[in-house]
Amino acid sequence: MTRIFGPTGSGRRHRILLGTAFSVVLLALFVVPAGAIHQLPDSSFELDKDAVDNTSDARDDWENVFDGTDSATFTTDEGGNGIVEDPFGTTIFTTGGSKDDLDVDSWRHKSGSVPPKDEISNSYAAVYQVGPETRLYYGADRFANNGSSQIGFWFFQSAVSLNSNGTFSGVHVATSPGADGEFCGDPAAGPTCQPKDADDTPGDLLILSDFTQGGAVSTIRAFEWVAVDGTATSNGTLQQVGTGVDCSAAGNHPPTGTAPEFCGEVNGPAGAATDGTPAPWPYTPKFGTAGTFPFGSFYEGGIDLTAFGFGGVCFSSFLAETRSSPSVDATLKDFVLGAFPGCEGGISTTPFDDEVNVGDPNHDTATISTTGLGASAPQGFVTFYVCGPLNADEFCSADPANQLGAPVALNGVDNPAIVDSIDFSADAPGRWCFGATWTDDPNFDDDSDFTETECFNVVQVPTSISTTQTVTLKDSATISATGGGALAGNVRFRLYPNADCSGAITLVDVVVPVSGASPQSVETTPITITDPGKPVLSWLVEYTSTNPAQTGITSSCATENASLDIDDGS
Repeated sequence: MTRIFGPTGSGRRHRILLGTAFSVVLLALFVVPAGAIHQLPDSSFELDKDAVDNTSDARDDWENVFDGTDSATFTTDEGGNGIVEDPFGTTIFTTGGSKDDLDVDSWRHKSGSVPPKDEISNSYAAVYQVGPETRLYYGADRFANNGSSQIGFWFFQSAVSLNSNGTFSGVHVATSPGADGEFCGDPAAGPTCQPKDADDTPGDLLILSDFTQGGAVSTIRAFEWVAVDGTATSNGTLQQVGTGVDCSAAGNHPPTGTAPEFCGEVNGPAGAATDGTPAPWPYTPKFGTAGTFPFGSFYEGGIDLTAFGFGGVCFSSFLAETRSSPSVDATLKDFVLGAFPGCEGGISTTPFDDEVNVGDPNHDTATISTTGLGASAPQGFVTFYVCGPLNADEFCSADPANQLGAPVALNGVDNPAIVDSIDFSADAPGRWCFGATWTDDPNFDDDSDFTETECFNVVQVPTSISTTQTVTLKDSATISATGGGALAGNVRFRLYPNADCSGAITLVDVVVPVSGASPQSVETTPITITDPGKPVLSWLVEYTSTNPAQTGITSSCATENASLDIDDGS
């Protein structure tokens, strides 16, 4: 989403293709106390009636913008040199419907020529961020100075472009009044609305500057597109909201002046000892010497955008124009149309986990950020979605059936703003994808993220298997006697964890009584062996007779043992 001036600089600066405007005096929405738009020591730019850098002054001039040695946050750019050239006859207005107080869809254009005094040769602009202040400096030079000229500059909040059939695409954005219902302070204050209500949402801006009196800047005015109830013309679409001054007029110029926050000036005056000021870039006037701006041919100015309450307004397009007269509803002549690449806002989202088990929770995280000079922190709502299982070429969508929880409101303070969805647990394996939309921000177009980075895998819960072999052992003994009467006594069974029935440790040690006629068989209760650490076992069996007529007996350890090799795969 491209909305206002360029993104804040990385490296030396970013550049903007800013259209030509012979007087470019921007955003004066109310009169403010004199400030520092060109007052030392904290001014950013030399507003000194020429384009040449004063090497004894640390501030920039247009020569620095041209050769790339400026310290601007961003500048205009065409061909990489910061100066926008306007070829002869490229675009001009046509028909009586092309007027500032008519909406864009009423305008018409064609290729053609205009009077030389209305033909712009080059234009340029640079923006500087000085602490909390955003300052715009602007300038232009024209082909001929043999007559007065009036020019203007539109700043559109929506995209405006040219159609091949000679019409314009786009419409104006009108001001939206605040809680008091008034778009411009006290309507009884007169035709100029000052000060502008702080709670208004600004409309599109028109800046008009008139070059009269032999090249001097006599009038600089700012207008806002209000659509209805404006007092600037009978159409009611425009409201004057500010008046600028000539930077070089008595009491305005540094180092002794008051340095107003909104001013413009031309090189001059006519009739001075020299016939112009040097042009740092290629320039040939209709009358005069190549490489020199004749007096009344070079214009520059500046404005503190923050001081006029428009630091947070985002503009998408601009249009520089020349005009037939100072009248606000004058017929328009030459123009240059361009777009601003800055004040961008967008949303990017990432799942918390790239892979989860079926039934395990996962959530989406959205990062919403805005960039550019004066860009406001993101507002509006983020709505999350989830879909799956999906094929490899499928993604989620903003179908209400896919919505994950309620929309999350942004606080309009954090930049970037980071918000999370509620937890989601997939009930089936496969490829699932989150998605999110960012909507309802008054300063930025809606945006969304339904890309591959929003997808994650859901896998089945893994199972495991382990096995254990068991060996069941028991021993039995048969006692017999050839005489002496019935058997009477006990059999003692002992199982040793070795081959020689040695030691005090036994795995089995039980005594089983014996009685009755010979022979008698007895046995142990079965035991289970799982320990592979005891691979050799031996039994020792003793019979103790309680019949005095019979003897006892002990088995041989060597005749009853076992060798075990238990392997459970570990």
